[in-house]
Amino acid sequence: MIKRNIDISDWLILDSQTQSINGTLAQEEVQKIPMMSARRMSKGCRAAVEVATSLMKKHSVDSLVFSSRHGELNRSEKIFSNLANNADISPTDFSMSVHNAASAMTSIQQKFHGPVTSIAAGTDSLHSALIEALSLLDAGKKKVLVVDFESSLPEILGGALEEEARTDPYALGLVLSNGNGLNVSIEFILNETAKRNPAFSLAAGLLSPENVFQTKTDRSTITWAKL
Repeated sequence: MIKRNIDISDWLILDSQTQSINGTLAQEEVQKIPMMSARRMSKGCRAAVEVATSLMKKHSVDSLVFSSRHGELNRSEKIFSNLANNADISPTDFSMSVHNAASAMTSIQQKFHGPVTSIAAGTDSLHSALIEALSLLDAGKKKVLVVDFESSLPEILGGALEEEARTDPYALGLVLSNGNGLNVSIEFILNETAKRNPAFSLAAGLLSPENVFQTKTDRSTITWAKL
């Protein structure tokens, strides 16, 4: 088990379909990406970069941690389909198909030169990003920005993935620092009933008047206690 106290000094969750937001930022504070850059991004990537940019405008962060279970899987599927059909491959699809596309675009947009990590760990992607952020804080970083996001999945996958793996594009951003606002307890246990995306559970918990809430994956549980 991992236990420690932290502060979430700012956060934002953005639904790229409806542009609805929750967190501490107002709608007009969400930073839009220049159109020439935005048109190259998937909806999930765009949401992630907008969330990161919005929070970085308000906070001087010294590390970035991005997490996504599926990354740019849509682009990869399109590339492989084109190869199978002897069709040309789009240079944009090729260059933006990597898992760290969102973190790379953020660092370019913001001219950020600090440490940047991109994590893919299945259902545990967000939890793994939070553990990485805690490690960075232990190493002396002052403020770490965590961004968890997903794009829509290729239709060809159909029912091959469980229902909770399929989601509309979204991005959740959290500015973490050492402090005493929240007590975090991370347990590595199997949860067969864990079905809800932990990003949405975390946002709901932060908005809730309840002092204790949990985020769960099929392999880990984080208990959050507001102090």
